[in-house]
Amino acid sequence: LTSQAKELIVDGIEINNVYRAFVRSRNGNLICITKESIFEIDPIQKRFIKTVINFSEQLFVPYIAVVDDIIEDKKGNVWIGTSHGLLYWNELQNSYQFFSDTTKNTLILPEPTITSLALSDEEILWIGTTAGLYKYDLRNKTIKGYHVKNGVPNDKIWSVAVDSDERVWATSNRGLFKLQELPDGKFTIRSYTIDDGL
Repeated sequence: LTSQAKELIVDGIEINNVYRAFVRSRNGNLICITKESIFEIDPIQKRFIKTVINFSEQLFVPYIAVVDDIIEDKKGNVWIGTSHGLLYWNELQNSYQFFSDTTKNTLILPEPTITSLALSDEEILWIGTTAGLYKYDLRNKTIKGYHVKNGVPNDKIWSVAVDSDERVWATSNRGLFKLQELPDGKFTIRSYTIDDGL
């Protein structure tokens, strides 16, 4: 990811204002986001492939002021975390869904302001927001929230990552913490502070 790429030349066309907004897909192409659209390019040939979404033509997607993270799952589906909710693109079916605190669909996201996304090997999408950490199971379409009341040090999550042991690492306004789910459905949370050498 990058905060902004001011000049991108594709097929001789200058594309401006790329918001923090590109990821290399499994086929090697780059999926890029501007405030006007999401598009796909071939970075080797510097060739425009296609426009995925033109926001001005999609009434179900609100104006996206900020895109904070973009990630591709094992099936090639792309998940985009924005300041207004979660955008999902299924490339094979060329279909889209937008999830927020108001959309009427399988995923009601209680907090629409997304700051970070991470995928585990178990097909779990972890969603960092300004009001907690959320676990979205891509298989059974369930969502679970972790907040201060559950033991998270602070609800404002800045970054999320998942290690090879399926432990979730996240940073918040009160430092780094690790969340580990246990086989019995319970979980543990450990916070790391300056006492741990941070």
